[in-house]
Amino acid sequence: MFGGTDTENENGVGASLFLDLGVEFCRLERDRFSAYLRVEVPTYTISTFDEGKYSNGSSGYTYSYRMPVGLHVNVGF
Repeated sequence: MFGGTDTENENGVGASLFLDLGVEFCRLERDRFSAYLRVEVPTYTISTFDEGKYSNGSSGYTYSYRMPVGLHVNVGF
């Protein structure tokens, strides 16, 4: 999977891996309920440009690593 972040102040692009864990309940002929958790593990860092962040008024880039986690719930009928 290829992931990326590109907003006004944040940039980051690279490959990422993910893991899905899920369950389904009430699997009837047409009705069902499912939920799954997705964890993404990017192989890149996010660079953020912080203008005037420092006490002396200078600007600079800060780098952070983020691991997004999502919970998805579906109801079908």
